[in-house]
Amino acid sequence: EDHWRSLRSGTPWENLKYSYVLYNEENEPMAYWVGTMVKGEEGATLTIADMAYTCREGMESIFAMLRTMNEVGTVQVQLPQDVPIHFLIKDPYDVSQETNCGGMVRVMNVERALVLLAAPPLPGTMNIAVTDGQIPENNGCFKLSCDGYALGVVRADGESADLACDIRALAILMAGVMSFDDCVASGRVKLFNEKKRRLAGMLFERRLLHMNEDF
Repeated sequence: EDHWRSLRSGTPWENLKYSYVLYNEENEPMAYWVGTMVKGEEGATLTIADMAYTCREGMESIFAMLRTMNEVGTVQVQLPQDVPIHFLIKDPYDVSQETNCGGMVRVMNVERALVLLAAPPLPGTMNIAVTDGQIPENNGCFKLSCDGYALGVVRADGESADLACDIRALAILMAGVMSFDDCVASGRVKLFNEKKRRLAGMLFERRLLHMNEDF
């Protein structure tokens, strides 16, 4: 309590002290971090004084928050020993690497985004169930119909889904950061109809682009 009181003493915006608790979808605390920021001529430096997390999602949420703080130019943090440092220090501008440095890819309108997909030469239909915790209009089931030349997309709420994913996984598929099979293997996408795997793999192909993952 004394440590926490000392961090929050005085006027926060004058002392430039930060303290955050991050919660999961069940509104349970999964991570926290505290830090101090020093402004210099070449930008601000944020030093993480303390951080803790209860799960991998908590750790990733801390890093995701730090990289979206536009007022910070440099972040200094002592990483736990179990964090693979080589995954974090690779040059994010080296486009020859098959890695994702994290960043901003976000589907704002699911129906309009799916229409932009190139039609595969394989005819067929597929229902995709999408969940979005921020934009209610993106929640629901979407039917993709392909005749081998053109692709059509309509809402199909109430119909059974061939596959399901959240908006973050859909952004990964749309950007081509990962292949469809890799998304299924990683648990980001749930495939209910194995017969649709080939069509989905042709719709969501891995792209040879330097594209950040999601935010």
